[in-house]
Amino acid sequence: MANVKDNGVEYALAEKKSILQGLRDSLPEGAHPTKRTGYILSIIFGLVVLIGALNFPFFSVFSGNTNIEINIGWPLIFLNFQLNNIDSSPIKVGNLIVDILLWVFLAYAIDILINIIMSTKFTKTEEEKKAIPHIYEDKKSKSIADRVTKKVFSK
Repeated sequence: MANVKDNGVEYALAEKKSILQGLRDSLPEGAHPTKRTGYILSIIFGLVVLIGALNFPFFSVFSGNTNIEINIGWPLIFLNFQLNNIDSSPIKVGNLIVDILLWVFLAYAIDILINIIMSTKFTKTEEEKKAIPHIYEDKKSKSIADRVTKKVFSK
């Protein structure tokens, strides 16, 4: 905790937090986004562009057809190349924003699932399992005072 001064009075247990820090503190430990979220997002974007590029109609171009559209995007098409209409803009900004928001949510969900899977006891090594404290039950006391207390209060 940091000391905060307000009008000359110092508050020892007060702390100024940003909104982002308050949000981060309210999330459980396994739900914090990590660097993997960015990597997962880039993999999703690369796969969407790759699938769109693989859907390119090569045989239609080779046959001389100029009325071709190339659509890239999932679930909404955000790039639409029309070979016969070059003047129109190929980027659909609204669809791109919606796609990116969905991909960020999907990447975050995948990252949380990876964190959950990695935190299970089945994926830990023997050394990590030994570091986890075990819960032991209390031993039954055999003193005379405990026996007398048990007999008095059991009636």
